[in-house]
Amino acid sequence: MINLNVLCHLTFKRIFFVTLIVLSVYDTYSQTYIEKGYNYSTKFHSPLNGELYVNGTFGEPRTNHYHSGLDFKTNGKIGEKVLSAESGYVSRIKVSATGYGNALYIDHANHLTTVYAHLDRFVEPIAQWIKKVQYEKQSFEIDTVLKEKIFFFKSGEQIAFSGNSGGSGGPHLHFEVRATESELALNPMAFGLNIKDDLAPEITHLKVYSLQNSFYDTKGELVNIRKIKNGQWLADEVLVPEGQFVFSIRAFDHQNLTPSNKNGIPELKMWVDSQLVFHRNLRYIDFSLTKYVNATVDYCDKLKQGSDFYLMTQLPGNEEISAYTSSPSDGRLSILEGEIKNIELQLIDFHGNISKISVRVKGTKSHFRNINYLSPLSINGAKKLDGAILTWGKSSFYDLIPDLPINMTKGVYSQKYNLYRDEVFPFHKGVILNFSKWSISDTLSSKMIGVAWNAKNQKKSFPTEVHDHQISVQVLEPSIVYLDIDTIAPKIELLNYNTTHQSFSGSKVNVKITDDLSGISSYKGYIDGKWVLFEYDAKNDLLTYYFDQLAKGEHQLKLLVKDFKNNTSVINVKFKKL
Repeated sequence: MINLNVLCHLTFKRIFFVTLIVLSVYDTYSQTYIEKGYNYSTKFHSPLNGELYVNGTFGEPRTNHYHSGLDFKTNGKIGEKVLSAESGYVSRIKVSATGYGNALYIDHANHLTTVYAHLDRFVEPIAQWIKKVQYEKQSFEIDTVLKEKIFFFKSGEQIAFSGNSGGSGGPHLHFEVRATESELALNPMAFGLNIKDDLAPEITHLKVYSLQNSFYDTKGELVNIRKIKNGQWLADEVLVPEGQFVFSIRAFDHQNLTPSNKNGIPELKMWVDSQLVFHRNLRYIDFSLTKYVNATVDYCDKLKQGSDFYLMTQLPGNEEISAYTSSPSDGRLSILEGEIKNIELQLIDFHGNISKISVRVKGTKSHFRNINYLSPLSINGAKKLDGAILTWGKSSFYDLIPDLPINMTKGVYSQKYNLYRDEVFPFHKGVILNFSKWSISDTLSSKMIGVAWNAKNQKKSFPTEVHDHQISVQVLEPSIVYLDIDTIAPKIELLNYNTTHQSFSGSKVNVKITDDLSGISSYKGYIDGKWVLFEYDAKNDLLTYYFDQLAKGEHQLKLLVKDFKNNTSVINVKFKKL
């Protein structure tokens, strides 16, 4: 006869140990997925009042980086209340003239951190603390990690006002969620925000690339496509030479409240004859690898046209592999003459809305071309030029690069070297141009600088190093590169100063500062000999000082502005505060 007490005891023990095992496994699973960006059990409070109008989504390709959060519209104006998405302590405060501008980081008890960027201003206790630190450091820009728990906010409590600070292109709130320990950026849409989306992505273009050895062998050809019904497209039959080929696709995601927006696509799939051959799903972003975004799009099209053609392939030099962990192959397909492949490309947004495009591919006779390449991937290389040597490292490129017929023209102080062709390709860690010939005197050597005009005709400057009778310039993107000198000091312009009355209009000093070549390095402002806080808006070249508690009467303003070659401009003016 079975002893019920014993049976109950054994049953309890089994349940207890099974529960321990389950809890242990769950804890490990949970912690792992928090770090990897898959644990979305937390439901956050909205960071803004009212409906959330999405203007930019997680993982969108941007210039040299992924977009690491969500952008929310703020009715085209600054000053909307920004709310804490969860109870927690402020762990970091950043004030910058570029990038995130005014930004606040809040750590929460669930191993997550929320980030609020491009703010106009902070709530008063934080604002007062920031100003104190700025005057102590005599610096507008600060980036401070708060080791002590000074500022605590409850879920839904106001922390700041929305703005347009830093590198923002218009008033909005940039909102991020990060795993606190690893700082991996996670998709904020996964944390219970009320964002309505039952719209499938919109496909606009399809490209096919016939390869011999490298994605950069060709610029690709557009394929005619037509929409069959909502979420479904059909492409014309594609003829490709025998060998390898890949696809790229241009598409946009939309949300119900912002149906005209052109947002990014987080997940891509490709099926060949009903077999899944390629899968990319960006679940989290590692900031140390974010520049690999240039290996996920047709870089030439993005640079020249501003278009995002997503590659349905993983390039061999792309080390940001986390998004491809479930991909059966690298997406590089092979075909024989006369062979037919039926292919379906899928685009999936965060809410699971799917768009598909079907394409029939037929192999034709091969058109082999003789292509020379700079060097194999994963090794260092060099190319000798007239008056210079071009060198690169094993992580400089994402795929084999066709040999560059580098054109040279005469410059004032050195040759000008054109480091790109019509089919522009990206540099990951840059290349080095070592000049062995130049015509700059030793007295001006400290003013020497590397100058580059990129494929978009934008002028940039790069630091130079002199060693072993060579001048080295690190080039971060395809450009026309040459040496120049910078002997001209920055320009300072008082925007609201009345010379007749020796006064500034309004309650502030507005100053425009610009530099033609090496760029603004530093600025300092003094009133009556004491350092004062000038706020810097780099995108508008604007310095602003607010009078605050400045006493009425006559004062002396002194402003010093220096560029990266130590050329300095100084202004001294008297003014009256009325």
